[in-house]
Order: sequence, then structure tokens, then C-alpha cells
Amino acid sequence: MCYMAGYENNAKTYFNGLFNYYKSHPSNINNNLIDWQQLSCSDSPNIDDDAASDGDIDIAFSLLLAHKQWGSEGEIKYLSEAKTVINAIMQDEINSDSWTVKLGDWSNSSDPNFYYGTRSSDFITSHFRAFSIVVNNPNWDLAVNKYFNIINNIQNDKTGLLPDFIINTNTTPIPAGQNYLEGIYDGDFYYNACRFPWRIGTDYLISGDNRAKRAVNKINAC
Repeated sequence: MCYMAGYENNAKTYFNGLFNYYKSHPSNINNNLIDWQQLSCSDSPNIDDDAASDGDIDIAFSLLLAHKQWGSEGEIKYLSEAKTVINAIMQDEINSDSWTVKLGDWSNSSDPNFYYGTRSSDFITSHFRAFSIVVNNPNWDLAVNKYFNIINNIQNDKTGLLPDFIINTNTTPIPAGQNYLEGIYDGDFYYNACRFPWRIGTDYLISGDNRAKRAVNKINAC
């Protein structure tokens, strides 16, 4: 909706509606993050309402876009809201031991199998660069560097692709096994990992980081 402003007359109205939907469906672990799944618009709160990191990362970035597009003097203080979400992500969706994105705010050190696991679809390094600037927190830069290290170590030599889920982020990262979290293809290039080329390509276009270009070139060559 932020990108469509100027072409879609109701872009701001639609964006604000999406924002209000996010605010009305919080995670029960960190209520500044969104419950990752709603079965209906009037979904009743329950104990399973928790967050998935990629959704929150996109929400935070969208609020930065809204601030640049419309300013933050209206009903919704986009920049302030963005900072709130960014800080909530750092608090409950970033593993400060490995500087990787956790699977969600539900993951913690009581279960190392998940705590040191991550999704390749969460390698949204271009957003992390923006977050670092906006909240003046260099820990986001640590996450950027960590992900390029993981990519360098785990990217398939023939295809350049990554698996959906990666484990052992605190030691030697490897693809997850079958049924790690979602199904038998968790260690394969599947519907989560299909976002990785887009995310890393976008980062190169925005940042010019040659590490991103090398990763994309492997994919394009295949």
C-alpha cells in the first residue's frame, strides 16, 4: 500500500486498516508483535497466539515506508510504531547468542533445537540495515554479517539455493531434518526458502553489498 500511494487513492486508508488489524491480533508472548495465524477476522485470543518473525520484520519495515510516504503527524505515528516493533523483534525474535532470527517469539533457550534454528526466508538483510539506522542499534549489523556467513557456508554449490530451515546456527549450520517444524521438506528448498532469492536480491539492489551479489549470481547461473 505504501508503494501504491499516488496510484491507489485509498492506499493510506487500506494501510491503516492493515495496521489496525495487526494491532488487534497480538501475540500473547509479546503484544507488540502479531499472532502469525488468524482463522477468521474475529479470531478469539487463545494460548497458541504467538508470532512468526518474518511477518513482524515486514510490518516494521512497512511502517518505515509509511512514515516516508505520509509522515507521522496523523492519527497513526508510523515512525514511533515502527521503532516499537523493531525493538520488540530485537527483544523476542532475535537470538542474541548467535545473532540469527528466531522462528518466532515462542522460541527460547529451553529448547536449543529450535532456539538455534532459523528460516532462510527470514534473511531479510535489507530491512535489518534500515532498522540499525532507525533505532541506532548496531546489533542489527551483527545479524546482517551473521547471515552472510551462514549463506557462505550453506548455499548449495550447484544451485545457489538454501533450505527452508537451518539448524545449529551457534556452531556449524546445516539443513534441518525432515519434520523439523512443518513437514518432510523442512531441509529442502521449499515454500519458505523460495523467498530467499527475492530477499537477497533486494538487499543487493539497495545496499550494493557484494556478498549479496555473489549469492544471487550463484542462483542466476543455475
